[in-house]
Amino acid sequence: MSQQYQPSKSSLRAETVVEFVNKSLLEFKMKEIPGMGPASIDKFKDHGIYTPAQILAKFLSYVDSPDAKAIDVCNGFYDWASPIMGKANTHNLTFAMANYCGEHGLFKYD
Repeated sequence: MSQQYQPSKSSLRAETVVEFVNKSLLEFKMKEIPGMGPASIDKFKDHGIYTPAQILAKFLSYVDSPDAKAIDVCNGFYDWASPIMGKANTHNLTFAMANYCGEHGLFKYD
């Protein structure tokens, strides 16, 4: 696994992340996930990913133990998503997913 994900490369504003993590998974659409624009959404559709729940499930698939390290989870997801959407927004998407999962108690993001 590479060490390509760097939270500091996310350009998301704190307000954007807070607004995102405070929503229920059932309340938002793909275009409302930080880092997901129309081109990225189309690329994910080409890979069979149509819903925010699928993105979240893919992120959580890298939590392979109760003591999984956040950086390993984020790197796994980043390495999966980067070839699909390109590196431009992959940091934003990974940062948003990590914060969402951490805020909702799905894994420990620190």
